[in-house]
Amino acid sequence: MHMSNVLIKDISNHNNEKVTIKGWLVNRRSSGSILFLTLRDGTGFIQAVVSKQDVETRDV
Repeated sequence: MHMSNVLIKDISNHNNEKVTIKGWLVNRRSSGSILFLTLRDGTGFIQAVVSKQDVETRDV
């Protein structure tokens, strides 16, 4: 399956699709078993909510 690269400003056009957002991590918070990631590209910010068990994390 091919995932398309999407700008944050256009994310609302891709509901229920798997997409790739290329940008940088602005902030990371955790609450229990959930991570809240704030991502940014040149067009805006978006928050991703991820289960810790689904990703590899490391302290920086």
